[in-house]
Amino acid sequence: STPTEPLGADHQPDALTILDVSRRLQCSPNSVRRMIQRGEFPSPFAFGRLKRFARLTVEQWIADRQAEKGVSHGR
Repeated sequence: STPTEPLGADHQPDALTILDVSRRLQCSPNSVRRMIQRGEFPSPFAFGRLKRFARLTVEQWIADRQAEKGVSHGR
């Protein structure tokens, strides 16, 4: 797509808020924060004074968990 075209409904931002992440994980933002504190979820990066998560990192984390779950249930 060219820069002058409007973004389609399927466009996903590269930087996600904690609310975006919690919706993808189907949990509360506080649950995401706790997972970060325990080292179970990737830390956000600073975008000015805001904290954001890289979409590709979040998607890879989800895919990794799904793969682990699939392997553990395959026994």
